[in-house]
Amino acid sequence: MKISRKTLFYLTTLLLSLNFNVANAASVTIVKDAGTLQNTTALTGFATTGAMMDGMSLGITYGNGSTTTAFWADTVPADSGAASWAGGSLSLTGDSYTNSWDLLASGDFGGGISSILIDAGVGNSVFDTTFGDDWGTDGSAQGKDFAVVSNSADYDITATYIDAVGVGGAPAVGDLFRYLLIDFGQTAYAGTLSFMQDTDNLEFAGDINPVPVPAAAWLFGSALLGFFGFSRRKSQA
Repeated sequence: MKISRKTLFYLTTLLLSLNFNVANAASVTIVKDAGTLQNTTALTGFATTGAMMDGMSLGITYGNGSTTTAFWADTVPADSGAASWAGGSLSLTGDSYTNSWDLLASGDFGGGISSILIDAGVGNSVFDTTFGDDWGTDGSAQGKDFAVVSNSADYDITATYIDAVGVGGAPAVGDLFRYLLIDFGQTAYAGTLSFMQDTDNLEFAGDINPVPVPAAAWLFGSALLGFFGFSRRKSQA
């Protein structure tokens, strides 16, 4: 059976594509940890771009165990933002719902990146994740979980969302979070990585705080501590 040059070209392209995918084996695990519940008055209701998250902090852990901190700032073009540190950077241009974040990590500094902890709250933002087939928190529309778009090296990521956020005094429903921990596990990442992650903006700057524990809960906890202290003293008598 003869194979045309055109067919051979397509087959070769397909094989190269399959080999690339195998070489860069991928695994992403999503974890949502309600943690310390947070609340904000309202969201903007507008698309959040890379330029709208100034002040967002990133805690970077290198493959050798050392750490550093970087802060997000708007860049050019006008809808872009980025954070840079020794041996790496993270950037976003345009709306976070439709555009990917780009991570660059050099293996020549610290052996690559072991993890990144992003505090969106100090950048007047929250991470907006999926909520089944529903829209989740009122005013946040549909979000997106962490998902890799492209990569130049192997990875095995656990994306953990921490500290659920409620809006307008309402309880958190489990789609909005203050923190995102991108953890590469025991093998540090070096290379380029593009991923999707939706965000929303707070309507008022700095307006995100832990939900106060009800006074009744404090009284109950104090009573328990007193009880255990009394029991301990009694047993030692």
